[in-house]
Amino acid sequence: MMMVNKKYKEIHKKMKYNPFSIKSKKIFPKLTNQFLYSRNDNKIKGVHHILVEVISYSTYMKEIDDDIYCCRYYDREIREIRIEEHIKQCVDECFNGYTSLTKIELTPHLYKLPFKCFNNCKSLIKINIEYVTYIGDNCFSKCTRLKEIRMNKDIGYVGGSFWNCKSLINIRSSGKIHIYQNIPYWVWMILKEENNEVEEIEYTNEDREKYGYEIPTEVKRIGNGCFEGSQIKEITIPSNVRDIGNECFG
Repeated sequence: MMMVNKKYKEIHKKMKYNPFSIKSKKIFPKLTNQFLYSRNDNKIKGVHHILVEVISYSTYMKEIDDDIYCCRYYDREIREIRIEEHIKQCVDECFNGYTSLTKIELTPHLYKLPFKCFNNCKSLIKINIEYVTYIGDNCFSKCTRLKEIRMNKDIGYVGGSFWNCKSLINIRSSGKIHIYQNIPYWVWMILKEENNEVEEIEYTNEDREKYGYEIPTEVKRIGNGCFEGSQIKEITIPSNVRDIGNECFG
């Protein structure tokens, strides 16, 4: 039974997801994403299935026999994960804070890694994302031990994916990578070792901490808050710089 105020008695008919387990679309006729709250929930045909609670990833993987569109795992002590082929997409922050995770195998069908997908996975040392064409913002942020990434040469979006990845020294690909968006200067320094190309190089506060106050001539943008709090009296901005971020000198 679902009880609602008279004022909102029709609101459930507009909802595109279910806030509790259901057996049909009777209550939510406009359902497009069915949230699965346990392994016993019946999967409704014709909608995306989003797995929102799993006690044991390995146990659940043995029991699944059809497609799951999205997933979120809660077994935070897990050390190794192999994402099976029926997993089509991961939700934001899917593995955020899995500090014990050391090994991840991705399905070739997983093309997008969303916002903070592997954020703060401090034990992760290397990862192969050669099938991924989109890396969401902060995807690998705070992966402080991450040293090596194998990347898709046709990567479409990288975002601010590698903030505070202080150990990263190797980005490989099956071919020449060409990135058209803003990339931090320190990431470009790694990419250029393999003759990869980056259209827009941004000087960030991480770059300033690593390379100092002299902005390299390759830089085309100075990032938000790059020199915020700095006690500088004078700085030379190269002629290539076309944009200065918010609160850059705040």
